[in-house]
Parts: sequence; C-alpha cells; structure tokens
Amino acid sequence: MKQALLFAALLLCLQLAAQNKPNSNANSSATKNTTMKEYVLVMRINPNALTPAQITDVREKWAILVKEWKEKKIYVEGNQVIADGLVVKKAGIEQGAVFSDGTRVVSFITLLANSMQEAAAWAQKTPLLLYGGSAEVRLLQRAAAATPAPATN
Repeated sequence: MKQALLFAALLLCLQLAAQNKPNSNANSSATKNTTMKEYVLVMRINPNALTPAQITDVREKWAILVKEWKEKKIYVEGNQVIADGLVVKKAGIEQGAVFSDGTRVVSFITLLANSMQEAAAWAQKTPLLLYGGSAEVRLLQRAAAATPAPATN
C-alpha cells in the first residue's frame, strides 16, 4: 500500500512538472499565450517583377518588421520559398509553381494574434504589399505529434 501511494505521488509530481514546463520550441521567439492563436500568413508576389533595388528594400523592411514582431512576442516563425519546385497533379508532376493572379507563394509567416482581424492588421504591414504582393491570413492548427504504435510480442 505504501509503495502504491509513493508511486501515485511520483506520477502526480511528474504530471505537474510536465504541465508547468515552458514551451521549448527553438524556432519560436514568442511565449505562447493561451488566449492567442497561431495564424499563418501565406505571402504571394511575382518575384521576377521586382528590381534588385526593390528586393533590397523588401528585405530591409522585413528585417525591421520581424524585429518589431519579436519584440511584441507575436512572431513564431517564418520560412521563405526561394525557388520553383514541382507541381504534383493527378495527371503527373511538372516543374514550376502555381501562379494565381500573376503571383506565387514566396513565404509562410506564423504569428500569434487574438483574432483573424488582428492577424490581418499585422499582415497589412508586410512590405510585399508595396510591390503588388498579397498576404492570405489563415488560422493554423498544429497537427498532433504522431505516437508510435505499441509493440506486439
């Protein structure tokens, strides 16, 4: 009986420790607030239409904006899509990118916000908009980590 109580107390301590463990996502500069949700900004532009000076301007403005987002602890991560890849369809696979309205996806930015409208307000500050780009704001739902199937004997 004494061992069962000790084991139960140990399990309770481990459970409490796991609940109080801070988020250790190395890519995140934000401490997740339970009232905020993650939104992804799907950034589109025609990169071929930009001059070298415009590309430099966009990069400089992005650096300033990301710094602001990090200071406000709403920046989670950003990923550039730097080149065309492969487009997979039922009919086959072809090299390229999907263009919509003359633009293609060039990056994904994940931010924390209290609402879709707040995330859209942050998206309005993105420098791609100055050069004909767009930002699509979507609520992000992270997939649960896959758990391995139990071993069978």
